[in-house]
Amino acid sequence: MLSQELDTVPLSRLTEIDLIVTDIQPGSKEDILRILTQPLFERGVVDDPELFVSGLMARESMMSTGVGGGIALPHLRNPQNQPVDRPLIVIGICPKGTEWDSIDRFPANLFLLPLTGNEVVQPENSCSYTPCPCRGRYH
Repeated sequence: MLSQELDTVPLSRLTEIDLIVTDIQPGSKEDILRILTQPLFERGVVDDPELFVSGLMARESMMSTGVGGGIALPHLRNPQNQPVDRPLIVIGICPKGTEWDSIDRFPANLFLLPLTGNEVVQPENSCSYTPCPCRGRYH
């Protein structure tokens, strides 16, 4: 298990150059998620991009994955439904930023799409994250 092998996991072990998408133009959540899914489809990790994007959108409908500070962490709700045998991260960069219903109301510029499969990566010395109770849409 990866979490037993290392105290920290280097990003280079979780992503590769073909999983980094730069110069994403602002768009809808669905548009951005399609762009982030494309490298997974090209690699053969995702067989049905529309079904995968649908799963990501279902998770977004529960609560925005925009964590603030220009960062969004879109992901599938159930890690066991993820089509990978080892953890991967797709990185997306949108220089102009795009609306993501983030908790701080600012656009997202950096997208980290983690896929963990059945393996949970949680180093022993890692910090815990507790979501803010006010998280969600502002009216």
